[in-house]
Amino acid sequence: MRIKGEKVDIDYSKTKEFFDSRENKYNEEHPYVTTMYQDAHPQLTDERNRAEVEKILPLLELGSTSRILDLGCGIGRWADAIQCGVEGYLGVDFSKGFIEIAKKRNRKSTFEFVQMSVCDFGEYFRTHGLQPFNRLIAAGILIYLNDSDVEALFQLLPEILAPDAIAYLREPVGVQERLTLRDFFSQELNHDYHTIYRTAEEYCSIMKKAAPDFKILQSGFLFDRPQLNNRQETSQYYYLIKRMR
Repeated sequence: MRIKGEKVDIDYSKTKEFFDSRENKYNEEHPYVTTMYQDAHPQLTDERNRAEVEKILPLLELGSTSRILDLGCGIGRWADAIQCGVEGYLGVDFSKGFIEIAKKRNRKSTFEFVQMSVCDFGEYFRTHGLQPFNRLIAAGILIYLNDSDVEALFQLLPEILAPDAIAYLREPVGVQERLTLRDFFSQELNHDYHTIYRTAEEYCSIMKKAAPDFKILQSGFLFDRPQLNNRQETSQYYYLIKRMR
């Protein structure tokens, strides 16, 4: 079912079924197909990953004091990209299979991976006495959350992020209008797909309301080359935001 314009929820149990099916797509030659969902275009996955990392990694200004939280880390795509020494990295993902793959791929002493829903991260942060992070990566995770949980996640940011923290958010957005796929069978993925493509303006509105002490430093469509976009109704959009003192 394709639902345009309306605000409707998706079923997380069905989203998890989809994620669980994806771990079988992992292969060493094109590992990121697993979580970037271009099954018919593995080379495009490689090119997109390279373009995103080359554009965004310098903006994160990572160094020895960086404490990184990667929400929706998948198989550790961003963990692979971080080659400099950092104080710590925590990757969180809904899929147990993704986390197991990430652990095998990344064995750096300061890197840790934990399986849980991002909706449960606030409680995990408190009960484990974690130190606020000064870098956040959340790439391609908000489309799998209902509106109430997206708002709750933004409201959590002041608690889990340190003053002056930098956050990178990247999501596929509806180009013309909001689009929800619910019980939608994708022939390319050979599975039912459940996701919410909000507009870029919707994310701006949610951020301003739920996280007013964060400033948008940069935003825009991620890919400069048209050939990296192969969807008509959606396109990858990013926000670089900073917590102001």
